[in-house]
Formats: sequence, C-alpha cells, structure tokens
Amino acid sequence: MLNADMEQVSIEATYVQAHQSSAGTAGGDCQCIAKSIGGNGSKIHLVVDAHSNPVEFIVGDGVTHDIKIAPALLELLDLKDTEFLNADKGHDFETFRKLIHSSEIHTDIPRKKNAKTSNGHMDWLIYQANMWLKIHLPV
Repeated sequence: MLNADMEQVSIEATYVQAHQSSAGTAGGDCQCIAKSIGGNGSKIHLVVDAHSNPVEFIVGDGVTHDIKIAPALLELLDLKDTEFLNADKGHDFETFRKLIHSSEIHTDIPRKKNAKTSNGHMDWLIYQANMWLKIHLPV
C-alpha cells in the first residue's frame, strides 16, 4: 500500500469460475470455492485507490454476498486520508453506510431500485469511473 492515493477508494467484486478439477479440496484445506448455480467458483473482493491500483483484496467463496465481506475488507485499510468510498448497488445497506460515515467518509453508493430515498447524494462521474473499473478488472 506504499504510495497509494487513498483519497478515493473503490470496492468491487468479481466472480471467478473454478476449473472443473477443483471439485474436491486438496488435503481438506479451505480453498474458498463454493458450488453455485453457475458451478464451482470464488469471488475476489478488491479495493483500489484513486488511480485504480489494487490496495487490498479478500478471496471468498462464490456464494457469500458482497456486503458480508466488505466490512472485513475495510478493516484491512488505513482510511485516515480517505474522503470518498465508491461501490455498486450490492453495497447499499444502511449498516454499511453508517460504518463508513462513522469514519467521516462520503459514500458514493447508488440506492437500490426499491429504496425509499433518492440518489441525490451521488456523484455520477465518480460512479461511472468505478463502473469502468468493474468492466476492466483482470481475472
């Protein structure tokens, strides 16, 4: 994390399909591979800095929701210089927003379709940059 620009960080997750020979575990070790409708796979939960450089990541099983991993991912970071945290709608949970706001960080997370509040808080240009990251994550 040396020289990372932590003023703005983004959280993203991407699903990785496991090879067909990964059905069993070698030696019984947890390999963070889960069986889902799409087959065996894992999910990489990644935090990048303002320049889209990877800062921290957690590999989880492919079926655990992003919001369950995100707080653990934030605990790995030093957020003292962070002003904005960007994430997609999968992170739109009030407890997660309160966790971020308690650190005096502005959230740029759009509300879900069925939310009772508006997206007036959003900076859509920053969000679009975050979506660019989602499309270009290396797998």
